[in-house]
Amino acid sequence: MAENYLGEIRLFASETIPSGWLPCEGQVMDVSKHTALYKLIGSSYGSDGRKFKLPDLRGRVVMGAVNQTGNRGNAGNPGYAGGEEKVMLTVATTPPHTHLVAGYSKAGTSVTMAKGLLSTMPSDSAMPAKVYADVTGEIPDRVSLHPESVSVTGKGEGHNNMQPFVVLNYCICVQGAYPPQS
Repeated sequence: MAENYLGEIRLFASETIPSGWLPCEGQVMDVSKHTALYKLIGSSYGSDGRKFKLPDLRGRVVMGAVNQTGNRGNAGNPGYAGGEEKVMLTVATTPPHTHLVAGYSKAGTSVTMAKGLLSTMPSDSAMPAKVYADVTGEIPDRVSLHPESVSVTGKGEGHNNMQPFVVLNYCICVQGAYPPQS
């Protein structure tokens, strides 16, 4: 097997961390003890000049870096982190849209929708009210509901926003050959 390169990150399927590797969990490292590794990753993941951090890839999906001439701003730089596990939709983050309903001017004949449309008036005053009418011919044009007739619904909680995944251990080589530079 080829020699491991210092700073190389690999995925391991076991919980056992191989010798010369550390899990990518954002650990703080001494620059004086890991000078070569610091030269490779620098302050990308946090540093105060005496100590630096390893990447923290727990619960993260890795995205390829964009070279220095890329136009993605910080999102293309090593060490940039973004994304959310859950997303809260709000009125401000929902695209403009309408909710349309088709109505029928014919008197209601049924208490269930079945093959009908909401009618404009029940056929009698019996309960439950017959508010649906069978449609004959073309379905009428849909119209927007009046804003005051549509109530807010939902629990106000974030929804899961994660792609399908499998959990493996990201590890970084801390003892290995210094990678050749081009």
